[in-house]
Amino acid sequence: MVCVRYRPRQPRASGVWQVLHDHAANLPSLHPEAAAALSAFLDCGDLHAGFTRFNCPDCDHEFLLAFSCK
Repeated sequence: MVCVRYRPRQPRASGVWQVLHDHAANLPSLHPEAAAALSAFLDCGDLHAGFTRFNCPDCDHEFLLAFSCK
């Protein structure tokens, strides 16, 4: 079996993530559901927000997979 190397996402490199992160505090009062969705989007793919560890039994390669907001 061929072990495929995992390439982690880089959500903070996204222009949308950067704009929302930089200006979220300046947004007018948001509906609680919208505020929760914005918070989940900003945490999505961030290892600091939680992850799981995977290990390939064939090649012993190990990687971390960040939790997703989906």
